[in-house]
Amino acid sequence: MVKKVVTAHTGARDDYQLSLAFNEVYLLEKLVTDLYFKKPRAFFGLVNTIRSKSELSLARVNSNWVLGLDLIRKKIFKGSNHSRLVDSILSNKALNIAINSNSNLFLYSYYAYEAFFNASRFGFDGSKILFQLHPHPSSIRNILGNEVERYPFCLQSINSELEFHLSEMDLYKLKNESVIADYVFVASSFTKNTLMENGINSNKIFVVPYGVNHSMFPYVKKHNTKGKFTILFMGQMVQRKGLADLLYSVELLKSSNLKVIICGRGNIDIGILNHFSHLDLDIRHNVSNFELLEIVKEVNLFVMPSLVEGFGHVILEAMSMGLVPITTSNTCGPDVITDELNGFIVKPKDPHELATLIDSKISRINDLNEMGHLASIRANEFSWEKFRNSIIFNYLSLYED
Repeated sequence: MVKKVVTAHTGARDDYQLSLAFNEVYLLEKLVTDLYFKKPRAFFGLVNTIRSKSELSLARVNSNWVLGLDLIRKKIFKGSNHSRLVDSILSNKALNIAINSNSNLFLYSYYAYEAFFNASRFGFDGSKILFQLHPHPSSIRNILGNEVERYPFCLQSINSELEFHLSEMDLYKLKNESVIADYVFVASSFTKNTLMENGINSNKIFVVPYGVNHSMFPYVKKHNTKGKFTILFMGQMVQRKGLADLLYSVELLKSSNLKVIICGRGNIDIGILNHFSHLDLDIRHNVSNFELLEIVKEVNLFVMPSLVEGFGHVILEAMSMGLVPITTSNTCGPDVITDELNGFIVKPKDPHELATLIDSKISRINDLNEMGHLASIRANEFSWEKFRNSIIFNYLSLYED
């Protein structure tokens, strides 16, 4: 008989899709989390509509509103250090529930180490399964380690990366979650490769790409055929996302016919924006979904030259809306893009290659529109339903005789 699983994370991680996958087939014992409500509601005005899911009843969730106080701390003291205490509490709670219910553990990164490490000591005899959110922390540190030398003005965003300001003990724990896990699920081949680089056996790694909500990111007909050639960047305005490489590539082209729209959310590296303030930049903060769909009508190309991504949801979202993506091999690109058919994959940290590629597309807008149709068709192959089904298929395969 296949065991149920206990999952754990704070917030609405991946829109609760991992827990939903198991809940749909009656294999979810509990989701252990901080805040979860029966219906969308606010929590002291700080947490909005994301801490609920109609398909996931309260009976399947173990939540602790006291841990929600950590959210208040983060809101009030912006930039404060990541709270490992909350992660540890959730991890140990998940282990306790798994032992008492004879369930397996299926835990996200950051919430796995304590449970996995203490498992045998407390008599846990189930499987320890990790969903590795990001590439291996050692690989991340190697990739980002010389960025301040390349671009001194991006110091703010590099220093803010979690992998550079965790304590030595917390970094050790993060590195070893995948070591002591029995199996590891990841969302991209790139993440799998970084784990293998750091000694994790490929036989215990399963790649399950994320999906995209096609109703939120429908195909959008493009109207910009005569105005400035417009590039869209979506995401945190930091160098981890390759923002400086994108803007430097635009600078290299020395064209008055180029415009970059930056739809930012989360962290913002003012140093990068100030350094390239002479370019034609249209910076939008926290745009709504409706606003984004209007913006996309005027966009010719989506560029996300990330240095390191566990996946990169915005790539699929852009493709779903009919935008041709340019991204790097250090993202989900190799998993979702057929190079030169429905998008382009470039080397990370190479603004000259990026500039050459962008330059070759400026006079070929009609070709981009046709390729955008193919990108949208490709994105339709990646749904959250497919993600959930793939999670369950691979999970069940672990216990086949």
